[in-house]
Amino acid sequence: MTRFLTTGAALLLTTSIAHAGGIDRSGQSITAIFEDGDYAEFSFGMVMPEVSGEVGLFDLGNIAPDYTSLGFAVKTDINDQLPLGLIIDQPYGANVEYTEFPAAGAGATVG
Repeated sequence: MTRFLTTGAALLLTTSIAHAGGIDRSGQSITAIFEDGDYAEFSFGMVMPEVSGEVGLFDLGNIAPDYTSLGFAVKTDINDQLPLGLIIDQPYGANVEYTEFPAAGAGATVG
């Protein structure tokens, strides 16, 4: 019994909370599979984020470039008990663009 409790406590100490690190862009919708009958959808989004910051005395300006997000879903019922669906999207992504990096010297660009 003591060995069981010790093992359980060791396992609990090694676990951590998993997360996506803030890179989820679309929420990855699965609502298409719950539609009745045949169903199709297409989605398009354009995002223009504004993220800025400072490093010491240097202003980095906007470091988040614009991006687009495309999605497509189609679903059909094979029979009364078996639906078939396909969902294609771009749910994850991260991009940071430093056009001028102050630590590399005045006017230095990173691309």
